[in-house]
Amino acid sequence: MSKKAVGICKCHYAVLTVTPQENGNDLISYATPVKIPDLEEISITETYAEGKNYADNICNIAVKIVNNADISMTFSNVSRKIEAELAGKTYNNGQMESSVEDTQKSVAILFQKTFDDGSYENIVYYNCRLSRDDNGGSTKGESISFQGVTISGTAIPLSNNKLSYIIASDEVGEDAQAKKKLDNFFNKVQFIDVDSN
Repeated sequence: MSKKAVGICKCHYAVLTVTPQENGNDLISYATPVKIPDLEEISITETYAEGKNYADNICNIAVKIVNNADISMTFSNVSRKIEAELAGKTYNNGQMESSVEDTQKSVAILFQKTFDDGSYENIVYYNCRLSRDDNGGSTKGESISFQGVTISGTAIPLSNNKLSYIIASDEVGEDAQAKKKLDNFFNKVQFIDVDSN
């Protein structure tokens, strides 16, 4: 049955912590996801490394491997507290200070894409560095011109090479663990190979 995407909602971020282990594998953990209200639009473009090999006058090998993803999100507004946490700025009771030494935090970005048949996909990009693009505005005139806030950056793979995860509500069937992941998606960052609890 055909379906079309009709909306996006439920944007959250979760701060990533990576702890190196003696065995060489990193311990990857996330804080509880925090909602960023009023998501209007999201654009994600994955970039790829490509290569082709030719032999005997034909292309005998073609490889296309995802490297990262460029992310741009527009919101009606973003609180200074959330902006400061994403961008690594100093924040205290409504006051935000920027420094040339600010370093963006690594965060997971989670959101839901909805479809015209009532189904949805929950999507997470695991390791993003994001910041606000502008702080401008325009004067009020004869008509009202709403101005959104754009947050953008790049998602790169985790040390275990994972970039993103998508779970489709209409394709999980009777899989109890997949249903748990749908239910808990915005409470805890999910992975395909880790059971939800």
